[in-house]
Amino acid sequence: MNNRWQVKLMPSRAGFTLVETVVALGLIALGLSLMLLTTNGMRHTVNTQNQQLQFYRFVDVIESHHFKFKVAQCSPNEIKLVSQAEHQDYYLINAQGTVKLRTSQGGYMPLLMNVQRTEFSLQKQWLVMKVLLGGKWYEAHAQLASG
Repeated sequence: MNNRWQVKLMPSRAGFTLVETVVALGLIALGLSLMLLTTNGMRHTVNTQNQQLQFYRFVDVIESHHFKFKVAQCSPNEIKLVSQAEHQDYYLINAQGTVKLRTSQGGYMPLLMNVQRTEFSLQKQWLVMKVLLGGKWYEAHAQLASG
């Protein structure tokens, strides 16, 4: 009889070799590092979008038809606004990293958080609001000047 088709049995192994274990750990580490890089990139994108949204909400309040603001006085860090709808004075101030809309009676509404710097100015009929949030400048022009 010809034994040419005879199967040779390999001795059975119990476990992984050191090379297989190192390769598996390397692949796991590579997968985790890619996941962390993706997560950090997404977090940065979300933070930037939140800052933009926060700024646009701030501008929306200032330009709101509910208040109908006009500028009475303007300095780089504070604006006195007069509400033509409510016949009341408001102050837009940057206090300890928060831009607040304060009433003349002392109540306030926080509009922007974590503000690093503000620059308010008047240019003809336009109120120019520049705000530094998260290392990025945001700028808006609102036609609120009284003149």
